Amino acid sequence: NIVKEALLAVDEGGAKGLGVAMEGIAQNEALYDMVYSIVWRDTGVDSFSIHHWIEQWVTSRYGLGNNLPKRRIVSAWKCAFKHFYARSKELSGWGFKSIVGERPEFNMRTDDFQPTDISYTPLESLRCGKELFYAAESLSHYLSLRGNGMSCLLYDVIDFLRQLVGDVMLELHELIIKTFKSNDAHRFKTLSNAFLKLLRYLDRLLLSHPAWSMNTFLPKKEISGRDYEKHLSQTGMLFTKWHSASPALHSYASRQYGGMIGTLYYSRWKLWFDSLEKSLSSLKEVHSLSREYSKQEDQWLWKLSTLVSELGEKQRADPFEVFSNGFKILFLVKDIFPALHD
Repeated sequence: NIVKEALLAVDEGGAKGLGVAMEGIAQNEALYDMVYSIVWRDTGVDSFSIHHWIEQWVTSRYGLGNNLPKRRIVSAWKCAFKHFYARSKELSGWGFKSIVGERPEFNMRTDDFQPTDISYTPLESLRCGKELFYAAESLSHYLSLRGNGMSCLLYDVIDFLRQLVGDVMLELHELIIKTFKSNDAHRFKTLSNAFLKLLRYLDRLLLSHPAWSMNTFLPKKEISGRDYEKHLSQTGMLFTKWHSASPALHSYASRQYGGMIGTLYYSRWKLWFDSLEKSLSSLKEVHSLSREYSKQEDQWLWKLSTLVSELGEKQRADPFEVFSNGFKILFLVKDIFPALHD
């Protein structure tokens, strides 16, 4: 829809320029690149081909020749634009907010300001992710693809798998709730453990690339000097509650960074699952955990300096880590899928 509106504006002579005021949101630039490229076109809306544009963009982004892996990468991006970037008009809100960084509750599928609902299935998400993953894995052996081309490709592989995990978790969460309501304690434990395992794998995957690691976005001691702890605290607040005076914006503040998912988000989801499990055994009603979530965030902020030291600084992406952790995610998703479609 964004692309069509931009093209029509150019055709009708109403567009005088194009600009954007970003909010520091670390989104993949594919859609932005497409919209911006339209400005330099001198042909009409009917002649624009998204498929042709994707083929050119893939060549430019990764520096690839015309080979089988490239064709698979083009196919993966066409799949992404068909599903990830094509939000149904039946859904309101904008974009997509993964439940990974959200505070756990019973109803996680929302369609409002920051929607978590999707108009495609995790199976379609899996097709997109697998296509890019296996194409990239085969290309990792090519000596011609190194440096920025490989770094971009690894970044995108992680992005696709990150999307896949969020989509799978959305459905897995609903299945866990159904299991909880049916008082099936054994199945509840199995599914919740799989959910937590996915979180751990996702965290390790994100940490394998500096552009997805939390430490990349935190202040550096050598730059901040004596104000390091202050700057670190302020950035940590931005990542968790957005601002001390506006704790209701915790959802808006959430980030999908390696280091956050394996610590704060993992402990948050485990707290919620443990609470449900206790409720199953005691038959007591589950109470709100909002205060506990806030305390967890405060404790995480208090320990942030130590966590930063433990994570260390990653200088470049590690293909071996990306693919080994990616394989773990794909195999675990494969094991989860039968449960989602029983």
